[in-house]
Amino acid sequence: MNLPSVPAGTPLRAQTWPLNTRPVVSVLICTYNHRAYLRDCLDNVLAQITDFPVEVIVHDDASSDGTADLVRQYAERFPACVQAVLQSENQLSQGRKPRPLIRPLARGEFVAMCDGDDFWRDALKLQKQVDWLRAHPEHVLCFHDAFYHDAGGRSLNERNLIPEARRDYTARELRELRWGWMLMGTMLHRNIPLDLPPEYALVPNGDAFFPMLLAAHGGAKYMDDIEPMAYRQSPVSRWTSRPLREQRAMSARTYLLISAYFLRIGEFEVAHSLLTRQLPNYVNSYLLEVGVLKLVTQQPADWVLEPDKKS
Repeated sequence: MNLPSVPAGTPLRAQTWPLNTRPVVSVLICTYNHRAYLRDCLDNVLAQITDFPVEVIVHDDASSDGTADLVRQYAERFPACVQAVLQSENQLSQGRKPRPLIRPLARGEFVAMCDGDDFWRDALKLQKQVDWLRAHPEHVLCFHDAFYHDAGGRSLNERNLIPEARRDYTARELRELRWGWMLMGTMLHRNIPLDLPPEYALVPNGDAFFPMLLAAHGGAKYMDDIEPMAYRQSPVSRWTSRPLREQRAMSARTYLLISAYFLRIGEFEVAHSLLTRQLPNYVNSYLLEVGVLKLVTQQPADWVLEPDKKS
C-alpha cells in the first residue's frame, strides 16, 4: 500500500489522509458506563504516533451515565478517524457480546482493541507492533504487558503477566491456551475473519477465544520494549469489580466450556490437556477461596511457565 507521508511525530488527532484511504490499523473500543474513564482511553489512542492511517471505532452498549454523549463528542471532533457505534438497547443483556458486533466494521490490515476504562501508556505502541508484524509474517499477533491501575488511574505497581509468562508463544501454545492471560488491550493481530463458535456466547471470558482461533495463522510475540498499558480496576469493570471467588469461578467455567468446544470438534488431546492440567488449578483456587477442602489434585501451572518444546 503506497500512502502519502505525514510529518514525523504527528499523533493521530492531528493526522490528515486522503478521503477513503484504507486504515492500516482498526482500533476497536468497547465501552459501557465508562464516562468517568473514557477520556483517558480515547486521548491516549489519539496520541498514538504513526506513519500510517488508523481508524478508531467506539461501541457504546446503551450506557446510562452519558458515555454515549462523550463518544459523540469525540466522533464530531475527530471525524476523520473516530467512528461512533451507539446502541439504543443493551446488547450484552440480550446475549450479544460487543466485540463480535464491531469486528466486521474493521477495515484495517491489523486490529487492536481496548476497553473504555483502560488506556495505553506508550505513544509508539501501534507503530512498534505494526512494524514487527510486517517484518514477521509467520506470527499472527504481538502483545505486551499491563500494569493494574486503580479507578483514579494511579498505578498499583502490579503487573498482569508473571515474569515467566512474558515470552513468545507458539501457535500450538496459543491453541491449547498455554499462555499467561495476555490482555486484549495489549495485542495487535492480523485482521483475519474468525468464525466464533456457539460456546463463545456462553463463556464468561470470551477474550480467551481470540488468541485460540488466531493460532491457526501463527504464533505470538511478546514485546518488552512497549510500556505496559493501564488495566484499570474500576467499579464498572466486568472482571476486576467482581470478588476474587467469582473471578475464579468464571475462569473455571471458561475453561470448562472451551474444553467442551474442543470435544465437540474432535480435538480430544487439547480437551484432555485443558481438563487435566489447566482446569484443576482454577477449580482448586475457587475451592480455596470459598473455604472448601481441595477436591481436585493441584497441578503446577507448567503450561504457562514452560515454553513449548514440541513445536
